[in-house]
Amino acid sequence: MMTRRERVRIWWLAAWLAAAWLAPACASNRTPERSFTTRADAGAAGVFDAAGIPAALVPASARQIRERRDLDRGAIWVRFDFDAGDLPPLAGRCVPTGEARLPRSATRGIGWWPELLRGDVAAARQHFTLYACRESGGAIAFAAVHRAMPTAFYWRDTGAGE
Repeated sequence: MMTRRERVRIWWLAAWLAAAWLAPACASNRTPERSFTTRADAGAAGVFDAAGIPAALVPASARQIRERRDLDRGAIWVRFDFDAGDLPPLAGRCVPTGEARLPRSATRGIGWWPELLRGDVAAARQHFTLYACRESGGAIAFAAVHRAMPTAFYWRDTGAGE
C-alpha cells in the first residue's frame, strides 16, 4: 500500500508530465502554420493580408506555399515554389543585398526552413540571391531566391527572442 507522500509524488509527476506534453500544443497556437497548394488557394485564405506576405511579391505560378506566423512578435516566414520563367516580382519593392538579417534561432521548429538561411550570411549568398524589401510603415523584410531551384523565401521578424 502506498503512503500519502508517495501518492502526492505520483500526482505531481503526472501533473508535470501532462504540462510538458501540453505546452508545445499551447505554444503552436501562437505560431500557426498553414500550407496552400496554389497562389489562388493562399489568396482565398487571406494570406495576403496586411500582416502577411505582400501579394505583389508572389508570382502567379507560386505553389506549395508554406507560411508560419508568430502572433506575439508579428513575425512571418514564407516559402513557395514557382515556375522557372515566372520569378517573384521583387523589383520596385526589394533591392539585392549582401547583408540580410537571417532569422537564425527564430526558425527552430520550422522543418521546411533551410538551414542555410539560419546562420552565416556568406554561406547563404552562395546559394541564394538575398533581397531587402521595404514594407508599408517603413519596416524592412527580406527575401531569398534560390539560385539553382525555383524556390523563394520571405521573412519579416522583429528579431526578438533570438
